[in-house]
Amino acid sequence: MAEFKFFCPQCVQQILCDTGYSGTQINCPACKQVVVVPQAPGSAAQPPVPAKSRVLRNVLVIAAAVIVLAGLVTVGWFGYSKYKREHLPAVLVGMWSGEEGGNDSVGGNKATLTDITFAEGKAGRAFVFNGETSLITVPASKSLTVSNLTLAAWIFPADSQPRPIIEYGGGGQAMSIGLWINTSGGTSLVPGAIYAAIRDRGSMNHFIEVKADGGTIALKQWNHLAFTYDTTTRAGILYCNGVQVGSTVSSIALVPRSFCQVNLGYRDVNSLDILRGYRFSGLLNEIAIYNGALSAEEIKAIAVK
Repeated sequence: MAEFKFFCPQCVQQILCDTGYSGTQINCPACKQVVVVPQAPGSAAQPPVPAKSRVLRNVLVIAAAVIVLAGLVTVGWFGYSKYKREHLPAVLVGMWSGEEGGNDSVGGNKATLTDITFAEGKAGRAFVFNGETSLITVPASKSLTVSNLTLAAWIFPADSQPRPIIEYGGGGQAMSIGLWINTSGGTSLVPGAIYAAIRDRGSMNHFIEVKADGGTIALKQWNHLAFTYDTTTRAGILYCNGVQVGSTVSSIALVPRSFCQVNLGYRDVNSLDILRGYRFSGLLNEIAIYNGALSAEEIKAIAVK
């Protein structure tokens, strides 16, 4: 009877065996383990992969699969986040949304929330202001110290009273950068109007005011509001729902005092300006500050979602 050689799958010892034993069990002469004699090959047998090597190979395959899956999940999440927020330029330095509570989702500028509740917003959860005691404040921060700037937010106003959206300025200070609705400045009441202003840090008398007509903001609906200022062009521009609704060019290149407290939906109760202590009434969502004046195309990309 012809003979052939094969290798023990346990210890890789070469075994010489008659072809008649093919398919039967024998004990390996070296390790004494029971092995099944393979069918006699037509050519010389090749060493099988040892059991330990097979285990290592399987572990490596599984590890590689996990790494690939983790990469796909990461890419997928990045894609989802990008899809959800549409277009967030690199100059974004602060964003506060209801999902994050008081956390700044792009930086370390944690806000303090007072009498704030949450509800479904334009994107995820939104901050709910009661118009009387609600307020959000952010401490002075180097990253929020801006000259070229964009202030933006999704707003859902509950009434037509003058209401602050974003304002730089703490107690004992006058507003240096501000964005309001339902007013054209001062104590005026103009339902649906938008008002923005910047004061130069060198003189209270150097400032720019930008206004949008009454009826621009829709009551009890979601509106995207944005205000930009560029120190090079000296232009301040207001946008509502991605469309330019007001602009003014300053006679000088204003540099605002922006290393100060930032108030969201609130004017400090000890502000040197009138309407001190005023608060927003309604919902605010994705309140954002950019260290640069976004283009009209960038703002439209954010607003149209």
